Amino acid sequence: MRSVGGRVDAREPSPLCAGPAKLEAVRAHAADHGLRLADSFAYCDGYEDLPLLRSVGRPRVVNPRSALAREAAARGWPVVRLAPHRASPAEALFATGAAAGAAAAALTASALVGTVTGDRRRAARTALSLGSDLVLRAAGVRVSVTGADHVWRRRPAVFVSNHSSPVDALVLAHLLRADWCALAKRELRDVVGIGHFLRFADCVFVDRGDRERSAAALASALDRLRQGVSVLVEPEGTRARTPDPGPFRTGAFRLAVRAAVPVVPVVIRNATDVMARDGLLVRPGRVDVAVLPPVDTSGWREEDIRDHTDRVRDMFTATLRHWPSG
Repeated sequence: MRSVGGRVDAREPSPLCAGPAKLEAVRAHAADHGLRLADSFAYCDGYEDLPLLRSVGRPRVVNPRSALAREAAARGWPVVRLAPHRASPAEALFATGAAAGAAAAALTASALVGTVTGDRRRAARTALSLGSDLVLRAAGVRVSVTGADHVWRRRPAVFVSNHSSPVDALVLAHLLRADWCALAKRELRDVVGIGHFLRFADCVFVDRGDRERSAAALASALDRLRQGVSVLVEPEGTRARTPDPGPFRTGAFRLAVRAAVPVVPVVIRNATDVMARDGLLVRPGRVDVAVLPPVDTSGWREEDIRDHTDRVRDMFTATLRHWPSG
């Protein structure tokens, strides 16, 4: 953050850093400018920045989540709570109600399609494409996409996406449209509401605690790819707690190699502004999506999958830090 012409410019001037890397950057800056950390302030909102907060004389905790709030209370650090500019609770309730109504309408329409045509897959496509469009529009959520042509450039493909908010699923359904299915963790299968929808949408459920069932699920996903149906995977395995994506599992990338299909990275930004990581309410707003060019996997070897996986994750990190212009 910097001052330009008397105004604060909050655009990112350089790559973001957190945790020990942020502390090292601050120490280097202090040394270059003759500053004493013991006399300095640090304003942080993430638990990963504890090293920096502990190293300055005047730490300030801003809008902390529970773990950092407990640490601040234990150390007697001042806590600053700022109200972000966002939709009011009434607006969020209205948006959530409208989204629920739109979802019900879409499911009803898809059920009618399935009944009339007898085509379950066509009904699922209707539920996913029409449902995501209606729900997002009803909730006042705008999706801005960069690189949309890459969605259709090479199919079937294994689409991989970062995951930070429940609204990610709607955004991805809106983007991918037809002829795709998702890998979802087995625990979601029996969740009231979402479990029914995922089963109806022909998702492949992976039981990560059972090696044999997990292998069977991946075999099912491989069969879908060979039938021309793309597969969506969120390789973090759970919602990330930081702006950068968490570690990627290798399953999606092994699947792509075995099916001889490309990997297409789908990078989502600002989703938590619309729906918090563990939130229940949808708020009007904008979600940015960058679809990166398909990554050819034809030359990949099984023993190098970990390295390839990490390189694709690095693409996500670089894109989130240096967002492409439209």
